[in-house]
Amino acid sequence: MKHPMHPEHTLSLLSQPPYPYCECDACEEVSEAFTYHCSLCNFKLDPVCASQALSIEHESHKHPLIPQLNSASFECYACGTKDEDVSYKCSTCRFWIHEDCALLPNTIKHSGHNHTLTLLYGMDRFTWWFKCKVCFLICRNYRWLYCCQGCGYFVHPKCIFLTKKKESKLAVKVGDIDGSNSIHLPMRDESVRLIDLFVMQICLEDNQKKSKINHFSHNHPLIFYNEPGDDNLCHGNEQYRLDDVNNDKICSACEQIISASFYGCTPCNFFLHKWCANLPDELKHRLHPHPLMLSKEIGRKVFCRNCKSDCKEFCFQCVNPECPVEYCLDVKCASLPSSIVHENHEHPLHLKEDCETEGCAACDRSCSIFSFGCATCNFSLHYRCALLPHTFRHKYDEHPFVLNYGPIENGPDEYICEFCECEIDPKWWFYHCINCDQSACAECILKNVKYFEKAVWHNFKGGFRGWLQRQKLKKRI
Repeated sequence: MKHPMHPEHTLSLLSQPPYPYCECDACEEVSEAFTYHCSLCNFKLDPVCASQALSIEHESHKHPLIPQLNSASFECYACGTKDEDVSYKCSTCRFWIHEDCALLPNTIKHSGHNHTLTLLYGMDRFTWWFKCKVCFLICRNYRWLYCCQGCGYFVHPKCIFLTKKKESKLAVKVGDIDGSNSIHLPMRDESVRLIDLFVMQICLEDNQKKSKINHFSHNHPLIFYNEPGDDNLCHGNEQYRLDDVNNDKICSACEQIISASFYGCTPCNFFLHKWCANLPDELKHRLHPHPLMLSKEIGRKVFCRNCKSDCKEFCFQCVNPECPVEYCLDVKCASLPSSIVHENHEHPLHLKEDCETEGCAACDRSCSIFSFGCATCNFSLHYRCALLPHTFRHKYDEHPFVLNYGPIENGPDEYICEFCECEIDPKWWFYHCINCDQSACAECILKNVKYFEKAVWHNFKGGFRGWLQRQKLKKRI
């Protein structure tokens, strides 16, 4: 037979090795039976090695590739490393790759990312700006890479197989394994004000009902307004009640709509939740090694490290001179819990810096914001996605939209958001009303749940107005 490993001469099949302890020149194992042999060069192959594919067709290259079973030093075209392993070489051009690279699957699930990665055999001239998410070296456009194009996630094939999952920047403290002390999500609907609950947990307890206080954040005294139904507090001869003022007030600390007792200066339109008026001077945060101090510098403009919003008068910041960057968090982000339990995952999820490496299991957005991740397996959620309510009711729809974690069984072939009119990919979380057969993308719901941002999402870019017009048109028809 003619074999590519020995193209000069023909190999003859012998019923036994030509001499004792005869080693195969490919695998270097001792052959004890049939052997292919060249009497001129004393070249030997056992039947297994001789039966290896004489050539393979690989979609990365236009010419057939011939297996090279002898050790040879070369630079792999796929991964760029030099090795002496078994390889595949093109007899027409200089293309030469490792056997491991030749056998790489077209798609793969990587422990460092939630989404399926696709193998690319060379990319456009702009891709070299991206870095491998494991080794952080620049990805050259002529090398093979695995990528998730939706997230802009790139990783070298060698990094997938030779490195472990990237560790969290801070070790996850093993405790509360069953999640009994963690908040359980999602909440039943958008009426549950999660940010209020979070801020209340970090505030100092104050059972005293002071009719008037002086607060560092405002130049005038702040008057206490009761919760509805609480008749114990009077200021002079006048009872201050929440119903007596417009209850669509915004707390200046957490920037949430006020729906409970609060302190306020109505001439200045300045209001604070009762608990926000008792924020601690020092806060230990899970994601920062130094204590965070409540800033009392009025008028200083700083931005939250997490949500990038203007902190205005209230923020927790690091004052440690050893801290290399100015670390500030607004009240909302500083109050996020250290861990949660979500019904869509079996393990507790712990707060971490971001999930850019792993990807969010709920959406395809790549953004550097706080996330909740599992220390046991590869599951992460942006904090906004984790706080999505189970149902969302809009005033123009008699039925609630229900949160779905994937395609609905026996559901429609396609899902269109009734608000932004964009097509919804059902592999990401979305909302759907079975009764009306209407859907909503999570992004539109996010922009109308008041506890996510500064409670100013009432005027979301016209999506609801267009949706309302379509509903009226349907009724006419």
